[in-house]
Amino acid sequence: MTSQIKFTWLFMTLAVASLAQTPADPAELTNLRQNWKRATLQVTEPLDKKYVEALSALKMRFTKAGKLEEALAVHAELKKFEKAADAGGSADPAGAMTKNPLKDQILGTWSWNSGDKSDQSSIQFEKGGVGNHGGRGNVTWRMNDAGEITVTNPSKGKAVVRMDATGKSISGTTYNRTPVTGARIN
Repeated sequence: MTSQIKFTWLFMTLAVASLAQTPADPAELTNLRQNWKRATLQVTEPLDKKYVEALSALKMRFTKAGKLEEALAVHAELKKFEKAADAGGSADPAGAMTKNPLKDQILGTWSWNSGDKSDQSSIQFEKGGVGNHGGRGNVTWRMNDAGEITVTNPSKGKAVVRMDATGKSISGTTYNRTPVTGARIN
Protein backbone atom coordinates (compact mmCIF):
# COMPACT_ATOMS: atom_id res chain seq x y z
CA MET A 1 0.00 0.00 0.00
CA THR A 2 2.87 2.40 0.78
CA SER A 3 4.40 2.08 -2.70
CA GLN A 4 0.99 2.71 -4.27
CA ILE A 5 0.58 5.91 -2.26
CA LYS A 6 4.13 7.03 -3.13
CA PHE A 7 3.35 6.43 -6.81
CA THR A 8 0.13 8.42 -6.48
CA TRP A 9 2.03 11.32 -4.85
CA LEU A 10 4.68 11.22 -7.56
CA PHE A 11 2.06 11.12 -10.33
CA MET A 12 0.04 13.97 -8.84
CA THR A 13 3.15 16.10 -8.28
CA LEU A 14 4.30 15.60 -11.85
CA ALA A 15 0.82 16.24 -13.20
CA VAL A 16 0.53 19.51 -11.29
CA ALA A 17 4.02 20.63 -12.32
CA SER A 18 3.19 19.97 -15.96
CA LEU A 19 0.03 22.07 -15.68
CA ALA A 20 1.68 25.23 -14.37
CA GLN A 21 -0.06 28.26 -15.81
CA THR A 22 1.66 30.36 -18.42
CA PRO A 23 0.66 33.95 -19.17
CA ALA A 24 -0.75 32.92 -22.58
CA ASP A 25 -3.27 30.42 -21.20
CA PRO A 26 -6.83 31.08 -22.37
CA ALA A 27 -9.49 31.66 -19.70
CA GLU A 28 -11.21 28.38 -20.57
CA LEU A 29 -8.01 26.46 -19.91
CA THR A 30 -7.48 28.27 -16.62
CA ASN A 31 -11.04 27.48 -15.50
CA LEU A 32 -10.67 23.84 -16.51
CA ARG A 33 -7.38 23.62 -14.59
CA GLN A 34 -8.93 25.18 -11.48
CA ASN A 35 -11.86 22.76 -11.59
CA TRP A 36 -9.41 19.88 -11.88
CA LYS A 37 -7.41 21.17 -8.90
CA ARG A 38 -10.54 21.45 -6.76
CA ALA A 39 -11.68 17.95 -7.74
CA THR A 40 -8.22 16.54 -7.03
CA LEU A 41 -8.20 18.05 -3.56
CA GLN A 42 -11.66 16.65 -2.86
CA VAL A 43 -10.41 13.17 -3.76
CA THR A 44 -6.97 13.23 -2.14
CA GLU A 45 -7.73 14.94 1.17
CA PRO A 46 -9.90 12.08 2.54
CA LEU A 47 -7.29 9.52 1.41
CA ASP A 48 -4.52 11.51 3.05
CA LYS A 49 -6.50 11.72 6.28
CA LYS A 50 -7.13 7.96 6.31
CA TYR A 51 -3.45 7.25 5.68
CA VAL A 52 -2.36 9.53 8.54
CA GLU A 53 -4.92 7.93 10.85
CA ALA A 54 -3.73 4.44 9.88
CA LEU A 55 -0.09 5.41 10.43
CA SER A 56 -0.90 6.91 13.83
CA ALA A 57 -2.78 3.77 14.89
CA LEU A 58 0.07 1.54 13.71
CA LYS A 59 2.60 3.67 15.58
CA MET A 60 0.49 3.40 18.73
CA ARG A 61 0.21 -0.41 18.38
CA PHE A 62 3.96 -0.78 17.95
CA THR A 63 4.63 1.53 20.89
CA LYS A 64 2.27 -0.36 23.18
CA ALA A 65 3.83 -3.65 22.09
CA GLY A 66 7.30 -2.33 22.94
CA LYS A 67 8.47 -2.50 19.31
CA LEU A 68 10.52 0.68 19.36
CA GLU A 69 12.29 0.27 16.01
CA GLU A 70 9.02 -0.40 14.21
CA ALA A 71 7.32 2.53 15.97
CA LEU A 72 10.19 4.83 14.98
CA ALA A 73 9.97 3.66 11.36
CA VAL A 74 6.24 4.44 11.29
CA HIS A 75 6.91 7.78 13.01
CA ALA A 76 9.48 8.64 10.31
CA GLU A 77 6.96 7.71 7.57
CA LEU A 78 4.31 9.84 9.25
CA LYS A 79 6.66 12.83 9.43
CA LYS A 80 7.74 12.39 5.78
CA PHE A 81 4.11 12.24 4.70
CA GLU A 82 3.12 15.27 6.78
CA LYS A 83 6.13 17.21 5.48
CA ALA A 84 5.17 16.38 1.88
CA ALA A 85 1.58 17.43 2.56
CA ASP A 86 2.78 20.64 4.24
CA ALA A 87 4.96 21.38 1.22
CA GLY A 88 1.84 21.86 -0.82
CA GLY A 89 -0.01 18.60 -1.06
CA SER A 90 -0.82 16.73 -4.19
CA ALA A 91 -2.57 19.56 -6.01
CA ASP A 92 -0.86 22.69 -4.81
CA PRO A 93 0.61 24.58 -7.77
CA ALA A 94 2.74 26.72 -5.49
CA GLY A 95 5.14 23.81 -5.23
CA ALA A 96 6.88 25.11 -2.11
CA MET A 97 9.40 22.75 -0.52
CA THR A 98 8.82 24.08 2.98
CA LYS A 99 5.65 24.99 4.81
CA ASN A 100 4.85 28.69 4.95
CA PRO A 101 2.72 29.27 8.08
CA LEU A 102 1.08 32.31 6.46
CA LYS A 103 -0.29 30.15 3.66
CA ASP A 104 -3.08 28.75 5.84
CA GLN A 105 -3.84 32.20 7.26
CA ILE A 106 -4.61 33.71 3.86
CA LEU A 107 -7.32 31.13 3.13
CA GLY A 108 -10.76 32.71 3.15
CA THR A 109 -12.57 35.71 1.72
CA TRP A 110 -11.14 39.23 1.70
CA SER A 111 -12.46 42.58 0.52
CA TRP A 112 -10.59 44.03 -2.49
CA ASN A 113 -10.59 47.83 -2.64
CA SER A 114 -8.71 49.88 -5.20
CA GLY A 115 -9.22 53.21 -6.91
CA ASP A 116 -10.73 51.40 -9.91
CA LYS A 117 -14.53 51.18 -9.55
CA SER A 118 -14.59 47.92 -11.54
CA ASP A 119 -12.14 46.43 -9.05
CA GLN A 120 -14.24 46.90 -5.87
CA SER A 121 -15.11 43.36 -4.94
CA SER A 122 -13.95 40.44 -2.87
CA ILE A 123 -11.30 37.82 -3.40
CA GLN A 124 -11.34 34.29 -2.04
CA PHE A 125 -8.12 32.32 -1.50
CA GLU A 126 -8.81 28.58 -1.56
CA LYS A 127 -6.61 25.56 -0.90
CA GLY A 128 -4.60 24.41 -3.86
CA GLY A 129 -3.72 27.90 -5.05
CA VAL A 130 -7.04 28.63 -6.72
CA GLY A 131 -9.57 31.30 -5.95
CA ASN A 132 -12.40 33.58 -6.91
CA HIS A 133 -12.14 37.28 -7.59
CA GLY A 134 -15.50 38.95 -7.90
CA GLY A 135 -17.22 35.56 -7.79
CA ARG A 136 -15.87 34.48 -11.16
CA GLY A 137 -13.66 31.57 -10.04
CA ASN A 138 -10.96 32.95 -12.22
CA VAL A 139 -7.69 33.34 -10.33
CA THR A 140 -4.75 31.31 -9.15
CA TRP A 141 -2.48 32.42 -6.35
CA ARG A 142 0.96 31.64 -5.03
CA MET A 143 2.67 32.71 -1.81
CA ASN A 144 6.45 32.89 -1.72
CA ASP A 145 8.57 32.22 1.38
CA ALA A 146 8.52 35.94 2.26
CA GLY A 147 4.71 35.93 2.44
CA GLU A 148 4.16 37.86 -0.78
CA ILE A 149 1.06 36.63 -2.63
CA THR A 150 0.92 36.79 -6.42
CA VAL A 151 -2.64 36.59 -7.75
CA THR A 152 -2.93 35.71 -11.44
CA ASN A 153 -6.05 36.52 -13.43
CA PRO A 154 -5.85 35.23 -17.02
CA SER A 155 -7.56 38.29 -18.46
CA LYS A 156 -6.09 40.99 -16.18
CA GLY A 157 -2.55 39.83 -15.39
CA LYS A 158 -0.93 39.69 -11.96
CA ALA A 159 -1.58 41.47 -8.68
CA VAL A 160 0.75 41.29 -5.69
CA VAL A 161 -0.42 41.64 -2.09
CA ARG A 162 0.92 40.96 1.38
CA MET A 163 -1.00 40.15 4.55
CA ASP A 164 -0.27 42.34 7.57
CA ALA A 165 1.17 40.91 10.79
CA THR A 166 -2.25 40.67 12.44
CA GLY A 167 -3.66 38.53 9.61
CA LYS A 168 -6.62 40.91 9.29
CA SER A 169 -5.73 42.99 6.24
CA ILE A 170 -3.91 42.83 2.91
CA SER A 171 -2.30 45.52 0.79
CA GLY A 172 -0.34 45.70 -2.42
CA THR A 173 -0.87 46.44 -6.08
CA THR A 174 -3.69 45.45 -8.44
CA TYR A 175 -3.44 43.92 -11.88
CA ASN A 176 -2.82 47.39 -13.35
CA ARG A 177 -0.29 48.23 -10.58
CA THR A 178 -2.49 50.64 -8.64
CA PRO A 179 -2.69 50.34 -4.83
CA VAL A 180 -5.16 47.87 -3.35
CA THR A 181 -6.18 47.14 0.23
CA GLY A 182 -8.47 44.58 1.75
CA ALA A 183 -9.75 43.15 5.01
CA ARG A 184 -10.70 39.65 6.03
CA ILE A 185 -14.42 38.97 5.55
CA ASN A 186 -14.31 35.35 6.75
